[in-house]
Amino acid sequence: MSTERNHPDQILDQTITEIRAEELDAAAVEQAATRVWAKVSGGVSGVNTAGTTLRTCADFRSLMAAYLAKQAPDAQVWLLEDHVNGCPACRNALEAMRSGKVVELAPRTGHRKFASLQAKWAIAAALVIGVGIGAWQGRDHLLPAPGGPRGVVQSVSGVLYRVSDTSSAPIQIGAELGESEEILTARGSGATVRLVDGSLVEMRERSELSLSRKHSGTTIRLERGSVIVQAAKQRSGRLYVTTNDCLVSVKGTVFAVDRGTKGSRVSVIQGEVQVDRASRTELLHPGQQVSTDATMSPVPIKDEIAWSQNLDQYLALLGEFAVLQKQLEQVPGPGVRYSSKLLDLVPEGAVLYVAIPNIGGMLGDAQRIFEERLNQSTVLRDWWNQRQSQEKLQQVLDTVRGFSDYLGNEVVMTVAEGGPNGLHPPVAMAEVTRSGFRQYLQQQIARISGGAELTVVDDPANLPATGDQHRAFVLLMNNLVAASPDSANLRAVAALIQQPGSGGFSKTSFYQRIADSYRTGAGWLICADMEQILPYSVEQNQRRKSEPLAARTEKSVHTDNSMFSQLGIFDVQHLVVERKDTGGKTENRAMVTFAQPRRGVAAWLAAPAPMGALDFISPDASFVTAFVVKQPRAALQELFGAIQAVDPNFANGQANFEAQAGISVLDDLAGPLGGEVAFAVDGPILPVPGWKFAIEVYDRARLEHTVETLVARANSAHQGANLNLTQAQVGGRTYYSLQSPQSVIGVHYTFVDGYLVAAASPALLGQAISQRSTGYTLTRSTGFKALLGRDGYSNFSAILYQNFAAVVGPLAGKLSATGALTPDQQKAIDTLKANAAPTLIYAYGQPDRIEVASTGSFFGMNLDALAGSGGPFQIPSVLEKTLRMRPMQ
Repeated sequence: MSTERNHPDQILDQTITEIRAEELDAAAVEQAATRVWAKVSGGVSGVNTAGTTLRTCADFRSLMAAYLAKQAPDAQVWLLEDHVNGCPACRNALEAMRSGKVVELAPRTGHRKFASLQAKWAIAAALVIGVGIGAWQGRDHLLPAPGGPRGVVQSVSGVLYRVSDTSSAPIQIGAELGESEEILTARGSGATVRLVDGSLVEMRERSELSLSRKHSGTTIRLERGSVIVQAAKQRSGRLYVTTNDCLVSVKGTVFAVDRGTKGSRVSVIQGEVQVDRASRTELLHPGQQVSTDATMSPVPIKDEIAWSQNLDQYLALLGEFAVLQKQLEQVPGPGVRYSSKLLDLVPEGAVLYVAIPNIGGMLGDAQRIFEERLNQSTVLRDWWNQRQSQEKLQQVLDTVRGFSDYLGNEVVMTVAEGGPNGLHPPVAMAEVTRSGFRQYLQQQIARISGGAELTVVDDPANLPATGDQHRAFVLLMNNLVAASPDSANLRAVAALIQQPGSGGFSKTSFYQRIADSYRTGAGWLICADMEQILPYSVEQNQRRKSEPLAARTEKSVHTDNSMFSQLGIFDVQHLVVERKDTGGKTENRAMVTFAQPRRGVAAWLAAPAPMGALDFISPDASFVTAFVVKQPRAALQELFGAIQAVDPNFANGQANFEAQAGISVLDDLAGPLGGEVAFAVDGPILPVPGWKFAIEVYDRARLEHTVETLVARANSAHQGANLNLTQAQVGGRTYYSLQSPQSVIGVHYTFVDGYLVAAASPALLGQAISQRSTGYTLTRSTGFKALLGRDGYSNFSAILYQNFAAVVGPLAGKLSATGALTPDQQKAIDTLKANAAPTLIYAYGQPDRIEVASTGSFFGMNLDALAGSGGPFQIPSVLEKTLRMRPMQ
């Protein structure tokens, strides 16, 4: 047995696989499960009553006293620690109890309700006891934490303290930091800590943090203050930054986290960052920012990191990445393809089809641009020289370009349903257009895997009857190459090579959908048969075809998925995502098709139609979203019905609200509205963002009465509300203002030609009306039109537009006028401003499908988003795994 197969991870994976394959006696499992569940969820004297399960935040908080006193059973300690790690509210409660503070915390919302939770825990616990190992993802609780220090103090400017409940003492450069030891920078001081994985954490003055390391990764617990993290590439696990109200996780990137009294703010400089807060998860890319509290307005990232000693470096990197992305997007892509021999070789049961054009030439151009930029930019070159993936990336690029010289104009990968885990391993196919491919392939196999993992065959008869999880096979036949760990899949491909199109796949609607994409010209193509991937969808479609409507409706109300069924989500049939170069533009298009005419939430988006609401938005807007819905009242009524199907008390709650508010939500609030809505940030960012809002109104009098009623009821029900609704006549038009003495922010609105138009200030409101009359609108601007792809539509169903340069430009101008910027900082900001290109995503609603399209970058995502959380340097490991053709687990 090779050294690689003796790796502990592989031994563990193999053991788990054997355990899964072993048939267990049902009675024995049930008995073990009962015993274990009683132990895990049982009570603790003085904390939980016997038999009480740990499900809600209240259950876990009742256990905290025993946990701190070290009187809780190990099983409940594991459950509590796991819950606290993912629940900021309970983490606060535990810290408050530990410090002796009395803090009343609202119960956490957004917890998922798990059906048969006790049974699931019981089965899992029984397996743990039965086989003597824990689930791999639970290793943090079952295995001892890695030993050694968690970090080392690399630099100190001023004073850095090591603090505890009883003392604090200054520490010097080179000091090692242990598990959960807290450090604090003094007033006017700063420090940099190097973690054991190579990551750097720069601390601002008055910042406090501690470090914790487990098998799943390293956690920086930011108690207060600000840090900038240069996360090293994580070999395993992730790097986390946690505050009292959010959790940030990365694999390798540069970002800033600020924990203040009001909340936390996360800003991304380079790479990709995932932020979990409350019940929301967001993925941020370079230049993006998110706050945990609505009262914290966005701030320029350069201001957020202005305290850093590496400010010039970060600003320059932001500018360099913007330049590089803009240059790479101008690289011509491969030509489109109007047919494919490989489509007729797809095995029956395929649910995923991915067609990648031969990108050898494009990779060469991209590599040349990158190298030229490295030679021109000291900042980019210094950053690149710090990376550990240079040689590996070059090796992979050379390998991909080498293969591209032998292969045809595309490579196709398919995945079919079936197999022991529900899906067969993938099959990759391509045409061979140049002699000598077999010899080249053998050389690459020897270089990559020592010849032990890939077997090349010319005759399908030489394929084994069953696959081997440690082997993969390459079939060379009739100038075609196919590779897969599944020998049965390759035999099916071989039969189709001899008789193309003879299989069952060519007779499916999924095949026809893919063929339609080729007929209009295919570039990058990703297709998924959602109807087969979601088995419930097929079951629902079969019921609709065979059962009376009344019976179907009655049954759907009593199913666990009734809400999603009524909203039409299970009607999804196919997903097709395309990217191609046409007419000098790179166009992206995604299409979701439905098995029947759209219904429920899928039908809310109306067909493309003129959007007069956009006429109130100027070309200077930095962010715009607009859409057309079919019937607001009907959509809301349908949503209420779906919620009622799973929550019988919803109707009573709605009735109580309407009785207190004095209105009908459907008739008085949604009823007067038309189908158009537009919202924009179209004005100054500071001190208050200049927003505009326009919505179509069919019954102005009724909507006015509804607003007056809501304001009056709010003032009477809440004495502190003090909402003032005033109106004034100007130029024959009535202007309304809704404000509160406690807030400088108000809503100012009026009615214009069937639209309610609102803005953050009277000046912005007047500006919106005048710009509409003069034709100074976003949709008429040349910049907006330049972002449109070529298609047959004259209108949209929805749009999403952003222009970061519109924000950066004015702010940069103000900073330049103050003279506070250094020449390097000014150069970095100018570079960023010049290369911050706007993006536009637009959607079309059709009876049986929804299409979403954009031009340029892939639906507004940058290079790091496409390459993964590690940025473009994530590519080597992905491609290497692909070339190794490891079987699907």
